[in-house]
Amino acid sequence: MIGVGLLYSQGYFCQAIGKDGVQEALYPYNDPGQLPIAPLRQNNGEWLRLEIALPGYSVWLRAWQAQVGRLKLYLLDSNDAANYPAYRGITSELYGAARSCACSRNCCSGSVAGDCSERSVSSPKSVT
Repeated sequence: MIGVGLLYSQGYFCQAIGKDGVQEALYPYNDPGQLPIAPLRQNNGEWLRLEIALPGYSVWLRAWQAQVGRLKLYLLDSNDAANYPAYRGITSELYGAARSCACSRNCCSGSVAGDCSERSVSSPKSVT
């Protein structure tokens, strides 16, 4: 059994209440190099990247691996230099993004459920 999800670099927000009593949502950046995950590598050492066709454009997703007990968890993120800047944030936030971004996230996560485990053929190497 494996798990597949999205790597939210600015996942859940931190709540702050301003002086006027209004909630402010702060999205701290989660540096993948500081998380217990590693890039998923192919046999040639290159980072496993998946191109996903979305309506009207395509987006590249980078694959990461986390070990959760005896299970592998694959996380995907769109913060890839091959993507247009507007597409790099598709997987950055769980909440607060535009509806079109939420639809793109759902397409990204649903399109690759089995692809990571089929295409990865080596153990992940640590982030440098």
